[in-house]
Amino acid sequence: MKHKTYLLYTLALALLSPLLLAESFDHGAPGTDAHRGPASPEQGVLRMSEVIDMTSEQIVQLLEVFEATEADVGAIRDRTREQLMPEICVILSDARDQVAAILDENQLQELETFKSERMAMARKHPRRRHPEQDCAEANDSTS
Repeated sequence: MKHKTYLLYTLALALLSPLLLAESFDHGAPGTDAHRGPASPEQGVLRMSEVIDMTSEQIVQLLEVFEATEADVGAIRDRTREQLMPEICVILSDARDQVAAILDENQLQELETFKSERMAMARKHPRRRHPEQDCAEANDSTS
């Protein structure tokens, strides 16, 4: 059964990849992320239905495939991010130290203000999290 599911996902991706790739280059379309294509499986299927004449049954089936694929890829992305985060935090910490050695006190204060604003914005848009936000939260939980 697992092999059939994998085969179905592979086939669906192979058939749909030209549309999904085209979607990822549609920078100005509402409901899209400029670099990631449709913002949701529903929007992806909706966009496909605008290009391809499909039955309602096909739309429902495609939505199921897109939702399952998004969940599977999200799980892999989350797992990978968790595994890499300690190493990323060390790199970011080293970069912060180097930046602090280059900038004067006023510039550092301006940078901190900018970063605080950016972090506040990232909290409102969890899909656009910056690794520094994860490092800051990890440091807060260990303190």
